[in-house]
Amino acid sequence: MSREIIAIGDIHGFKTVLIGLLAKLNARHDLQEIPVVFLGDYVDRGDDEFGTLDYLIELEAKFQNFIFLLGNHEQDWIDNGHPSGHEIKPHHLAFIKRCRLYHTAKKFAFAHGGIPHCYKQIENVPTHELLLARNTWSGYNQYKLVVGHTIVPKVEDFGNYICTDTGVYMNGKANLSAVVLNDDNGKIVDTITEYNPKANGC
Repeated sequence: MSREIIAIGDIHGFKTVLIGLLAKLNARHDLQEIPVVFLGDYVDRGDDEFGTLDYLIELEAKFQNFIFLLGNHEQDWIDNGHPSGHEIKPHHLAFIKRCRLYHTAKKFAFAHGGIPHCYKQIENVPTHELLLARNTWSGYNQYKLVVGHTIVPKVEDFGNYICTDTGVYMNGKANLSAVVLNDDNGKIVDTITEYNPKANGC
C-alpha cells in the first residue's frame, strides 16, 4: 500500500485548471494507487461550476481511491440553493450530499475548514466548524490537519496543520494546488500548482 496521500485545494468551478493540475500530478505520482482527497469548495466563482461537478462525478466513478469532502460553498447550495437561482440538477446535488465532512489517514486528518482548539477528537467537531473554522488549530494533536478554505500564497506547513488553498479565483494568486504527503512521517513530499489565467477575483 502506498505511503503517499494527496490533497487538492479549493477548485471553485475552474474545471480546466483542475484537469491541468491532475495531468501534472499523474506525470509524477500514480493516481491509480495513491489516495487523493479533494478538500471541498468545488463550486461558485469559476467559469464552469456545473462542468466541474460533472468531471468530479466522472472521477468518482473511475477512481475508488478518490475521496471528496464537503466545502462551505456546497453546504450553502444544500441549504439555500444556487446563489444565482439556477437549477441544481439532481445528480449534482446527490454528489454534493455524498461528500464527507472529514477524512482520516495514518498521520493526517483532512477537512475543508478547521478544528477549534477546544476539540481533541475530530468526530466531536460540529459541522459548521469543519466547514468554516480558520486559524484555530493550536490545540489539536490527534492528527496533523490538512485544510482548504483559508487562502495562503503557497501551500504551507505550519507544524500541526497544512493549508492548501492558494486562491485559484483571485487575481495576483490564481493557483490551484495539490500537496503530496508521506503518511508515515507526516511530511510534505511534493507540491504541484496549476495557474488559472481566468481568475476573476480581487
